[in-house]
Amino acid sequence: MDEASANESGVASSEGRAPVKGNEEGPSSRPSVSGLQVAQTPEEQCVNETILHKMAEKLGRNWKALAIYLGITSSEVDAIVGDIPNDTVHQGFNMLVKWTQSQSLSVKDQMTKLCTALTDIKRVDIANMVQGIQTSALSGPDQLEICQDLLFTFYDQHKAFIPKFISSSMLPVLSIDDFYIPLQLLKSGQHVTRKDVRMKRTTRILNRPTTEPLHTWEEFYDEKGVGKKMILLSGGAGYGKSTILVKIVRTWKKGEGSTVGKFKLMFLLRLDKMATGCVLDAIYDQLLLRTDKLKKSDLKRVISDNEADIAFLLDGLDEIPSSALKSKEGEYPIGDLLGNKVLLKSCVLVTTRPHMVERVIKGFPDYARVETVGFTVKNRNKYIETHFPNDLTIARDLISWLDSNQSLQELSQCPIIARMLCLLWLNRPDASKPLPDKLTTVYKEFVEALIKRCHSASDTGENKSGVQQLMRTILEGLGEVSLQGLLEEDTVYFNPKDFAGRDVVLKNGRETGLLQKEKVASGLSDVEVVTFLHKSFQEYCAAYHLTSLLTKDGEQREGFRQNLQNIISVGVMKMQYVLRFCCGLSEEAAGLILSQMRRKGSDDVDQQSLARLLLFESGSTRLAFKLERPNWLSCWGQEQMAALHFYLESGIKPLKGTSFVIYCRSCVDVKMLGDIFRSCKSKLWTLIVECVLSDQGVDMLQTLEKVLRTADKVLLSRKLMCIKVKIFAESDYGAQNLLKCISHVPSQVWNICVSKRSPEDVYALLDALKDHALQSFSVDSVNMHGRVPALGLLVSSSLKSLGITDCELDDDDAKDLMGILPAGHGLTDLYLDDNVFSMDAVEALASHFQHLPELCDLSLDNVGNEDRVEQVLKQNIPQLEANATKASQWFPCSSYEDAEQLKQSFSTSGRVASSGWIVIYYIMSERGNEEMELFEKTLSTLDERLLGRLEFSLTVVEGSVYDVEQLTKFSCRLSSLVERFKLFMRERPAADVIRLLDSVTGECCLTNLEITGTNMQGNVIHLAPLIGPSLEKLKLAECGLNDDDVGYLKYILPAGQDGLEELDLSYNEFSLEAVRALTKHLRSFRYLTEVWLWSKCVDDAVVKQVIREFLPNLLA
Repeated sequence: MDEASANESGVASSEGRAPVKGNEEGPSSRPSVSGLQVAQTPEEQCVNETILHKMAEKLGRNWKALAIYLGITSSEVDAIVGDIPNDTVHQGFNMLVKWTQSQSLSVKDQMTKLCTALTDIKRVDIANMVQGIQTSALSGPDQLEICQDLLFTFYDQHKAFIPKFISSSMLPVLSIDDFYIPLQLLKSGQHVTRKDVRMKRTTRILNRPTTEPLHTWEEFYDEKGVGKKMILLSGGAGYGKSTILVKIVRTWKKGEGSTVGKFKLMFLLRLDKMATGCVLDAIYDQLLLRTDKLKKSDLKRVISDNEADIAFLLDGLDEIPSSALKSKEGEYPIGDLLGNKVLLKSCVLVTTRPHMVERVIKGFPDYARVETVGFTVKNRNKYIETHFPNDLTIARDLISWLDSNQSLQELSQCPIIARMLCLLWLNRPDASKPLPDKLTTVYKEFVEALIKRCHSASDTGENKSGVQQLMRTILEGLGEVSLQGLLEEDTVYFNPKDFAGRDVVLKNGRETGLLQKEKVASGLSDVEVVTFLHKSFQEYCAAYHLTSLLTKDGEQREGFRQNLQNIISVGVMKMQYVLRFCCGLSEEAAGLILSQMRRKGSDDVDQQSLARLLLFESGSTRLAFKLERPNWLSCWGQEQMAALHFYLESGIKPLKGTSFVIYCRSCVDVKMLGDIFRSCKSKLWTLIVECVLSDQGVDMLQTLEKVLRTADKVLLSRKLMCIKVKIFAESDYGAQNLLKCISHVPSQVWNICVSKRSPEDVYALLDALKDHALQSFSVDSVNMHGRVPALGLLVSSSLKSLGITDCELDDDDAKDLMGILPAGHGLTDLYLDDNVFSMDAVEALASHFQHLPELCDLSLDNVGNEDRVEQVLKQNIPQLEANATKASQWFPCSSYEDAEQLKQSFSTSGRVASSGWIVIYYIMSERGNEEMELFEKTLSTLDERLLGRLEFSLTVVEGSVYDVEQLTKFSCRLSSLVERFKLFMRERPAADVIRLLDSVTGECCLTNLEITGTNMQGNVIHLAPLIGPSLEKLKLAECGLNDDDVGYLKYILPAGQDGLEELDLSYNEFSLEAVRALTKHLRSFRYLTEVWLWSKCVDDAVVKQVIREFLPNLLA
């Protein structure tokens, strides 16, 4: 049953409609005043008895002040009081009538004068009411009411049910009013994780906006909720974005008891259906169905006159035709509405998939950002139960199975996947057969179920083969058109002519339910178009077509590579679902895709996460080596955590020096964190765990306690973890549960954030944590006025960051704030945004905080007079700017003086970045012996945590002066002291290099060894002591090597060498036979990812061809 037929019984109802404001009937006891004419014209409606009496009721005793501003004399005021004593409402009413009757101005000018006077006596509320009444009157109540009626009718007939991307006679059609299940919504906050901004390689990951949950979509339109007129709602495919918009318009139609009841008009537009860029055309075509009851000119007038009382809901920014987005057609172009250039007073809510978010924010940064992340587990269960109203046993069996299947937890919290799983559960041929646990498998089985459902053949082996053949025919046929649409302006609507020559495919696609036919307005007529039941199915079909090309020969097979290049040009994040489906359908496709992504290269955390998801979808551990070894990575949610766990368990070379950031929002997330611990063990570099406590908070803390208690002892002893616990209004946690968790690993770095709790909750938390040394504590949106001294319980020497934001602090709290932060305290970050300090208080705070020597960041945003605040902070706290820039991760040294400066940096608090790699890049000078001695003394005093983040690069150049024996001892000692030690020899005489190599023993553990510009011909064997498991890169470039050295290279690099990732033998004098022999030898190096063999004797293209032949998976 399609959407229209499911709603054909819907009838527009006037019940609960939002009224046309300004035309309500007043009280029947209203006094009548002789001489006041009844308003007839729209303008005169602004000054009728009803309106004037309303104004008098609101004015109360203020009517006298208004009278003076309007020019009525004191004696006239006294006379009015004498006529009707002790009745301020009637007195005010008579005054207004007297004033209007005495005016020679037009009604419009009267209203302007009246609103000015009301503003002057500080009754802006009444002035706004008058302006609203005037606006409604000018546009004409009849036209506004007609527009409302048309919208109500449309929403009744077309928006009464949850959008059913998956139709099935086996599953019920769900009424939006009766069966809407709330989704989890996260709002991006104003603050960012600024503590880690200075990290060179991790800025983008750790400088993300903070998020906080919204209780309901109602907060979109609540000043205390989202608080902005422009809202961007993002979410993945099938995560309920469209359903939320349908719920909003249905609620608006009812009119009362909702934040949307304040709107007179609400326009829900599908952006993918925009034939032009004109918003008026879209409203007229999509919602008003080109009615003859309201002209387009009348519609424009209604909108312009009621601009502040209109909400636009724009669905599917990622699917809008680019021609419509770029168009400047009409009065209100869609691009201008999205960019807040027209209808500035209206509210605009836009939905999109995540890949468009940054582009939108870049174009117009004032959007509030909200993300839907699917159901909570509890609401997912409710959603499943709505699908089996007649047999809850089936629902509970499915829920029980999902609860026992960790890998499906997050997938099943996506609404469209949950609905698929309900249908698959019903269609299982074998009750013991498990449901799929990967995205591709879910779609694959669902598509098979759709095709089998409409295939009338019996279930014999022969007919099973027929079903499979039918499925291949349908998917390959649909997939070619699908892919063209996705690559060409992201087309999701197709003309039946696009399927020319594929009539059977089109027919079968519609019969199975993969395709839907509908009509879309185009000018004055309708055109018939074909769409997929959901964009994600279009992406699945496109992937099926792509992978099918790999089973063919010649040009068709090459078509896969060409299309893959096109996909990468469009953007891997935009096309991520196509890529995921490809990897799940074909291991060969996965290998080619991962190779291309690595060749393209990116430090972008989202692309690296996508690469792990692609590997997970493929199910092939042998492809793990194709992924870039990350220096840092981020995991958000169970799906990404499962992919990371699969990657770590795939047999890759253990990650060293990788920083992890893992976000946990459920009990299952925390359990998966334990799996990651067991996979990484002591190989973890640093780990930040951000745990947002949900309504499962108690279970989350108990699980976290267990995970930490059983974590690898080496990991805990090295103090590599930072654990952030975020507590919000809906968090169920208990202060004692948190205390117990912290008590098990008190030596780790703990950051606690609490938001929107009661002051009593905060007191209980402070009391529980008072004996524990936290690194960071923040409280947000809690009334802490008069309660600041309680925070002093947590101000120990270990506290580096304190936040008290939006906590109603004022000048009375400034002294208490100074009292808990004594002069000399080592605090580095202090956030006091969104409070109500005067400039006097700001100056007093700044004068006190100048005595906090390590303060790097002091934020006083949104306290008023921003420019003056910035000036005061700069003048009074000069160390802010200096401290913010001095923390470093990169220390270049090329002289003895630089080495002395390095020693000073390491001995001064705040000079070294608190997290991430610390790199010392040392180029030895003519005082090499003295420099080495000073370096050794400096580094031997550092603690284990700092040494564990240290990379030391030693470069010996032509002008370096050193003692070989001292250099040998220095290299051996430092390689055992720091985490990574690299040795570069450049343009040195061969005799010097050989003497050094002969002096080194196996105790020297290098990660990189590079010799450049030194003749090593016949001397390669001297490198043997330095070729160990720790060596990741070996470079012998321009070293005069030739075919005679090939045997020695094979000897020092035995087959199956573990550890080596990069080999550079460029610009030596190898023949083609030598290049082939070396390349063939390297096939057994399982971790090798990059090889350079450019030779002075062989053409580069030939070398590249040889490498591709023997090492097809490498980056030549």
